[in-house]
Amino acid sequence: SLLAASALADLDVLKTSELIVHCFLDGNIAPFSDPHDWSIFLKRCPQVRNIVVVYIDIGAIGADKDGQPPASYGTLLRPTEEGRLGDRVARAARFMGSYQEFKAHCRDLPGLVKAQVALWADVPLYGFHDDDFSTRLQALNELRSEGIPCVFTFGGEVQEPQAPPMPQKLDHFAKESIAILSLALGFRKLAPWHWNRFIVPLERGPQGILAGHAVLGVQKPGAHGVITPKAAREALKRRKIETLTAFKLPELGGPSQEQRKFLEMRDKQWQAFCQHLQMQGRVPAMGPNCDQEEKRRQMMEWQQFVGEPL
Repeated sequence: SLLAASALADLDVLKTSELIVHCFLDGNIAPFSDPHDWSIFLKRCPQVRNIVVVYIDIGAIGADKDGQPPASYGTLLRPTEEGRLGDRVARAARFMGSYQEFKAHCRDLPGLVKAQVALWADVPLYGFHDDDFSTRLQALNELRSEGIPCVFTFGGEVQEPQAPPMPQKLDHFAKESIAILSLALGFRKLAPWHWNRFIVPLERGPQGILAGHAVLGVQKPGAHGVITPKAAREALKRRKIETLTAFKLPELGGPSQEQRKFLEMRDKQWQAFCQHLQMQGRVPAMGPNCDQEEKRRQMMEWQQFVGEPL
């Protein structure tokens, strides 16, 4: 996703010999310690000799029985190798705490503290509560002061492979986050928002698949000064967004009996629709390389076929 977004926005990070990425996540939503294979980035970006990715968990941390945070809180964990291509190496370090705490902790490590790009991996910008919102704005204000471009990914519902066409949908928290960026913080687009090919399937949705990283965009901080939570809320209210919704983890479970019946009916309708296309000498328009005009035409025909309003 970072590679695709960087290419879409023609970011200089693809030409940087020593690349530093600050990857923001919320450990209450996504795993913090899971390793990732960054060798593919080295393969696709021959001008990048070495890359260091610092995962920064800015999610709220619960205290133990003595009221203390986890032992690793506020401490940079030693970088580990997470990809290699010849003598070119990708390493990852991890930090649990706010961005301000990270910058203070690593002030004597200039090779880590200043990033060329920030990646926000499915972090809803309001979060679970007001404290989360303040922590996220603090980080965004810091990135603004340094002029660091940001890649954002958010969740949504996307079409399942080999399934009937459907309009892809952002989830509610993604819509609010994008509104916060553009309306409250004045971030500007370096590349339009795109549906992402590199999704993380989570669960079956009402029509398609609920997926992480469903949409990606590249934004650059605007010229505004420090934006407080109060100022952000006031800016949103002026655009008729009165409240921000506390994030709620999706309920991941099997489909209900009613959903299963609906899916079985949809599957039969889809098979009939495919036969209808074949009788006309056409094939279902699927995949990233299909003709987009034919795909749009088939989506409209599908909606008429199943009796859905256009």
